[in-house]
Formats: sequence, C-alpha cells, structure tokens
Amino acid sequence: MPLAMRIESRRFEQTKLLTADAMLKVAADARRAYVNAVAAQQSAAYAEQVKASADAGAELALRMQQADNFSKLDYAREQAFYADAVAQLAKTRQQSVAVREKLTRTMGLWGASTQYKLPDRLPDLPKDRPELKALESFAMQNRLDIQAAKLQTQSVASSLGLSKAPTYADRIGQHAATSHRSHASSVGRSGIGSPGTGHPIVEDELHRS
Repeated sequence: MPLAMRIESRRFEQTKLLTADAMLKVAADARRAYVNAVAAQQSAAYAEQVKASADAGAELALRMQQADNFSKLDYAREQAFYADAVAQLAKTRQQSVAVREKLTRTMGLWGASTQYKLPDRLPDLPKDRPELKALESFAMQNRLDIQAAKLQTQSVASSLGLSKAPTYADRIGQHAATSHRSHASSVGRSGIGSPGTGHPIVEDELHRS
C-alpha cells in the first residue's frame, strides 16, 4: 500500500505539472496573438494615412495635368502610387481582422465580449536590454513538462521495483539539459509511460537491472 500511495502521489504531481504547463502555453499563445493584433491594427492605421496622402496627391496631379502643368508620365506615377496605397490598405485591414479573430478564439470570447478595444499602438521597447545569463540552462531546469516526465519515470521505476528511481530521473534531467532544444522538447512532450518506450536511459537501466 505505501508503494502504491507513493506512485499515485507522483502521478498526481505529474498531472498538476502538466496542467500548469498547458495553462502557461495558452497564456503565451494569447500574449503572442495580442501583440500581433495590436501590431496589425497599427499597420492598418498607418496604411490609412498613406492612402489619405495618396488621395491628395492624385487629386493635385489631376488638376495640374488638366492645366497642362504635369506630364503624362508624372501623372501616371501618381495614379500608380494611389492604386498601390488602396491595395495595401485593403490588405492590412484584412490582416488586422484575421489576427483579431485569432486573438478572440485564443481568449475563448464570444458574443458581446468580442467587442473589446485594443490600444492604438504597442508600447516602446525598453531602453536597457535585460541580462539573460544562463537562460537556456534555467529554462531546461524549470520546464514543467520535463519535471512531469521525471516524475513519470520515478513512477515507472517504482512500479517495477527498481531501487535506482531517483537516479533515472536525475539522468533524464541532465540529458534534457545538455541536449538540443528541440530534442528536449520532444522528450518532455512524449513522456515515458511504460517500459520499452524506446527512451535510451530507461532501457539501459532496465537491462542493467
């Protein structure tokens, strides 16, 4: 019974870590969608200013051309600039609507809640660049999905009656911290559910036992 309780306790902690990891991923996706939505809205506003300027230029070019003070080539250039400004405005508006809809879906809003107002522009970048020493090592040691994988490894080892369970978890943590980022990410997502899953560390230790 004590062994079963320890195994279930580890599984419960693993579930909490995976749930927290999923929540952080949703929050990161929402933040990314928010930044994209504000940036797209700001781009659309800039395109409107360019189109207004093109309107004035095209009107002036028409009047000057009618008064024979503007060559046909210069007039054609103004008309081309105006047409390009109109096309760019339509494109940026469509992009703004698309990314706003993505933000709405990410936040899970519907009905009247979708009528939220975004700021006119993104905040300025910080003047001082933050110091990010040993960032990769810190991220790998604090990733919730890797911590959950270590707990799952301990549960598998305990259920098999192995006495080196902490060693397995430590070795997996070290392996993830020193591996390539994408490889560590795949280890954290796949986890280790049962013996024979193909993980080199676990299979090596199982053969030794």
